[in-house]
Amino acid sequence: MVDHKIIRDSVHGSIRVDEEFLPLVEAPELQRLHSIHQLGLAYLVYPGANHTRFEHSLGTFAVARRICDSLGLEREEARQVMAAALLHDIGHYPFAHSLKDLAVEAHEALASRQILSEFARPIRQHLRVEPEAVAAIIDHRVDYRGPVDVRFFWNLLSGVLDPDKLDYLNRDAFFCGVPYGVQDVDFILEEVSPDPARGVAISRK
Repeated sequence: MVDHKIIRDSVHGSIRVDEEFLPLVEAPELQRLHSIHQLGLAYLVYPGANHTRFEHSLGTFAVARRICDSLGLEREEARQVMAAALLHDIGHYPFAHSLKDLAVEAHEALASRQILSEFARPIRQHLRVEPEAVAAIIDHRVDYRGPVDVRFFWNLLSGVLDPDKLDYLNRDAFFCGVPYGVQDVDFILEEVSPDPARGVAISRK
């Protein structure tokens, strides 16, 4: 019986997706991100920028796992953060952020609504965590009053130094062929510690 899947990624190498997360990865709502360019229409200027929101979602998931390990989070807490990292972009419109100036609902709100509907059952059944907590980590407007302080995890996922940025800064630079990005993610992840106000802090090094 397969208890995990290894997905080869251009930026992070081998990404391990454990069995409990496979139903989320294989869900149509996440699979549709294969058809959304991470950088919208930027591929018209940078022909290599054909990477997708799906790739970015997997990369954010991979970095989130490493941050959870570095911070020593409990297993249930780590699953909530990793699920939120994996699903944080499922509400994205076509053309990525190119439509953000239109009068449309924020993609975080759309993502949280899908988590509370289509994803609620697999999150409860396979991850054994509350979908409301996962939704609140993505969208701070979700009214979650459970036992977990999701404000800390929301800051962890949406802070200055978060798995979302640690993936897309490097991924976008790689596929655009530009010398930017975060050069030493490994060192950063060795130097992080939990911070109640900011989610995560980094040492003076």
